[in-house]
Amino acid sequence: MVARGARLSEAARAVVGDHARAVEAVRAALKPLHDAAVQRELEAIPGIAHGR
Repeated sequence: MVARGARLSEAARAVVGDHARAVEAVRAALKPLHDAAVQRELEAIPGIAHGR
């Protein structure tokens, strides 16, 4: 029973780590899309300097 509990605890920690890595991967993948969308919105505003 104790060994089973230890394995379950290890599995739970692995899931947390997997989730954190997945969240970072999604954020990295979406960043260029988000940046482009923000740039398009800024360019649509008259009078905004577009030079960054």
